[in-house]
Amino acid sequence: MRLNKRFFQSLFNFKFQSLFFRTLVFILLVFILPFVCLSVVIYSYMNAAFEEEITMTNLNGARQVREVIDNVFVEADRLATKLSLQRETEVFLVSPHSVHLLDGGIRNIDQTLSMFTMIYNHMDTIYVYSEVNDWVISNRDSSALSNFEDLTWYGDYAANEEERSFVVARKKNGKYPLYLSLVRPVYLFQSLKAGAVIVNMDMQRLGRLIQQSARSDSKEWYIVSADGEVYYHEDHDLFLTHLALAEAWPSYEELEQEGVSAIREWNGQQSVVSMVASKAHDWIYVSAQPLNLYEEKRRSLVRLLIVFVVIGSAVLFFVSLLIAYRTYAPVNQIMSVARRIDAPPSLSEQDHNELRYIIRAFEQTEHSKRLMEEELEERMAVLNKAQTAVLQAQITPHFLFNTLEMVKWMAIGLTRAPNAVSDIITALSHLMKISMNSDQYLIPIEEELEHARYYQQVMEKRFVDVLHIQWEIDPAIYRYKMVKLSLQPLLENAFYHGIKPLKRKGRVIVRGWKESGRICFEIEDEGVGMSAQTQAKVNATLAGEPGLSEEHIGIYNVHVRMRLVFGEPYGLSVRSEWGTGTTFLLSLPLLSDERAEDHDGQVPQ
Repeated sequence: MRLNKRFFQSLFNFKFQSLFFRTLVFILLVFILPFVCLSVVIYSYMNAAFEEEITMTNLNGARQVREVIDNVFVEADRLATKLSLQRETEVFLVSPHSVHLLDGGIRNIDQTLSMFTMIYNHMDTIYVYSEVNDWVISNRDSSALSNFEDLTWYGDYAANEEERSFVVARKKNGKYPLYLSLVRPVYLFQSLKAGAVIVNMDMQRLGRLIQQSARSDSKEWYIVSADGEVYYHEDHDLFLTHLALAEAWPSYEELEQEGVSAIREWNGQQSVVSMVASKAHDWIYVSAQPLNLYEEKRRSLVRLLIVFVVIGSAVLFFVSLLIAYRTYAPVNQIMSVARRIDAPPSLSEQDHNELRYIIRAFEQTEHSKRLMEEELEERMAVLNKAQTAVLQAQITPHFLFNTLEMVKWMAIGLTRAPNAVSDIITALSHLMKISMNSDQYLIPIEEELEHARYYQQVMEKRFVDVLHIQWEIDPAIYRYKMVKLSLQPLLENAFYHGIKPLKRKGRVIVRGWKESGRICFEIEDEGVGMSAQTQAKVNATLAGEPGLSEEHIGIYNVHVRMRLVFGEPYGLSVRSEWGTGTTFLLSLPLLSDERAEDHDGQVPQ
């Protein structure tokens, strides 16, 4: 079935076509309404699945962050325990005089601390504190506690009475950097508190680790204590502030097991909020990713559904159209025949149905046929007149040629030998014979040069000591073809518009060569040249703009014939300088005998 614009136009223009529309609308309602309802259900299901996917993805990201950060602190606890059990550390912790160890033990401990902070990038500093000698060793400095640069950990250490390690969120000396410090108390000799190993985690470095673990560009990551105190956020101003978690979230025990994730309002915008509790410490990991981060995925979902609806609707519409069209097919076939005529009739008030339109179409076809027959008869009459004029025009050149031959022999008869007059007439006869020969439009370049030299003979005998033509032709181009009588008009133009106004002898140089897949001729005269205005006018005419006067009709004729035969890239161009001379450049393709035959078949004679 082929449907086109005119088919639909006919449905709107004829009354009985309302049956087609009623059928089509009924079928569409039967198909489209259930399809639309199905699309709504599919969208609701896909949207719910999408929201579930992003909430689970965000929750998995929070779990991944929990695993990484918990492992960081578990590893830090192990490192602190291992460090406290080293021989040098035990000696340092129980020695009452730290100065005795400066030569050996303290240096070894310092090197160990430096090694650990280099291996673990998130560890900024590690302290080893001895209560016995009240001395602190770190990877940056070692001094008595009273002189140590960082003391904000000491209050939590002194208040702690438990043997297990604990974490302190703090600012170094109340300023910067921000630390999560793991404090591992060291007990020796039957629960004697000897000191502690403090591992300070730089929160900025931990933040980079969180971003890498979550594989997300979102900045809304929190580490929050059980009572709502912020341990980590990208915004350092939130450090140690209170975060009010929603009361609807489950208990801490439930968060520790599975975690929760849902779409909620967070900081004034809809976000995917996920929470999981740490398995190693008393804090919660919170991820609040704004929904706009997933907007592109949501758009993709909507685009997919739109494509589904559009394609489905198109298929249903096509099926409905096919069913309805079957009832209209016979009339449509007749209408198609009526529309295929050259000038189908337009609709009028008389066309109450397709039948009237079809009858009027055939009547108009018959009328158009009669008009074309009359026009053809008129054109044949004009053609006969044109043929008669051509035959009459051919009589004149033949008459002139025969007359020139008679005058030549009369001139020879007067002097009893060839003379200057007979030579001029002979050359002129050759030129006349060439112009009369219409069998070949393209001739070899060698033959065209011969014709041009006939013209040279006529002009040099007529204007003695005024004109000299110099030929610089590459013999390699002789075998190629060119349009007949192309050089003679250019030589004539060079003489009459360049040399003759000099009032003295002048030279015309004709050059011919082959380059870049084409033949080039250059006709250069050492004459008066052209003014800038005349040169611009000639170039404009050669470019296709009207306005060339009759005095340059010869070059225009050559240019047009070149374009007609060879196409746009070829033809004439001119450059000139007033008082120096003018040069015409003629370009044509490399045309051998075989290709020339093809061109001859295409050129109008």
